[in-house]
Amino acid sequence: MKKKYLLALLAGLLCLLCLLCAEASASEDSHEGHSTIYYYNYSAKSHQLYCTTCQKIVSFGFCSGASATCTKPGYCETCLNPYRLPTGHKMTNYESDNNATCTQDGTKTARCQNDGCGESKTIPDEGSKLGHNFINYTPNGDANCTSVGTRTATCSRCTATDTQPGEGVAPNHNVVSDPAIPPTCTRDGLTAGSHCSRCQEVLTAQNSVSSLGHWYTEWTPNGNGTHTASCMRSDCTFNSTVDCVQINDRIHETDITFCPICGEASDGVHLSLVEGARVQANRMPAGELIVRQREGLTSICFVRSGKLSRPYAPATILLPNGESVLFDFVKAALPVLVIK
Repeated sequence: MKKKYLLALLAGLLCLLCLLCAEASASEDSHEGHSTIYYYNYSAKSHQLYCTTCQKIVSFGFCSGASATCTKPGYCETCLNPYRLPTGHKMTNYESDNNATCTQDGTKTARCQNDGCGESKTIPDEGSKLGHNFINYTPNGDANCTSVGTRTATCSRCTATDTQPGEGVAPNHNVVSDPAIPPTCTRDGLTAGSHCSRCQEVLTAQNSVSSLGHWYTEWTPNGNGTHTASCMRSDCTFNSTVDCVQINDRIHETDITFCPICGEASDGVHLSLVEGARVQANRMPAGELIVRQREGLTSICFVRSGKLSRPYAPATILLPNGESVLFDFVKAALPVLVIK
C-alpha cells in the first residue's frame, strides 16, 4: 500500500514538471529583453530559468554537458554550474620503485587508470627494507691463549660491518716457569714466577727480594785506628775497613781506650769475642750483637757494617755463662754497654 502511494506521488510530480516545462517553452520568447537568472538544484542536478521582471519560471531542464575528470568537476553547458563531482584518481597496481636499502623501506608507485589522466602517486612501501647481508667473515687477529677472538664481515649491499666471536677453540696457555733469583749482598733477588710463551701474560708475578747486605766475620784491628772484616757469604769476596770506635774507661787504676767492635785496647790487652751470646726483645735491634771481654771488663754493642747501631727498644742479652743483662736505650750516650 505504501509503495503504491509513493509511485503515485512520483508520477504526479513528473506530470507537474512536464506542465511547467511546456508552459515555459511556450512563453519563453515572450520574456526576451527581460532580466533572467538560472537557479541550480544540486540534489536534482537540474536548473530553471527565472525571469526577475515577470517573476515567473521561464524554463526548466536537467543539467548536461561536459564530463567530470579526476580532479575537475563537470559543468552544465546550459547553466554553467558544476553538476558532476571530480571522479578522483583510480590508483591501482602499485609497483616497487626498487629503492629500499638495508635499513630503510623504499617506495612504490601507481598510475591513475582513468582515461586521459596519467597522474602517478608514490607511497612508502612498508616492510620492504632489505636487511643486511653479511658474508665472508674474516678473523681480526685478536685471538689469544684463552679467547678465540673476533671476526668481522661487511654487508654486500652497504658499508655496515658485523663482528662476532671467532671460530674454533682457544689453545690455552703454554706455561713457562720463571726461576727464583736469590738475592746477594748488594743485589735484589726475585721470587719464582711463571708466564706464557705465546701471550706473555704473567700468571705468577715475581716479587722483588731485598739484597741481603754483607754479613761480616769478626772485625780485626789494623793497628792504625781502623778495623777490617770480610763478608762471610760464599759468593762474596768483599772486605770492609772502617774507623774504630774509641771508648774511654778506667781499669785497675789505669785509664784506657778500647774499641768494642774489634776489641783493640790502648794498653795492648785485647778484648776477646764472646761466642754464643743471644738477644731477646719485642723489637729486635738492627745489626749484629758483639760481646767482648777481658779481665774485669765486658762490652756489649750492636754493629752494622763495622759501625755502632743504636737499639730503639730495651733488649735482654743472654750470655753463655747463663747471666742476663738488660741493654736499655740511652739516647745521649754511645750505644755501648760496659760492665766492670
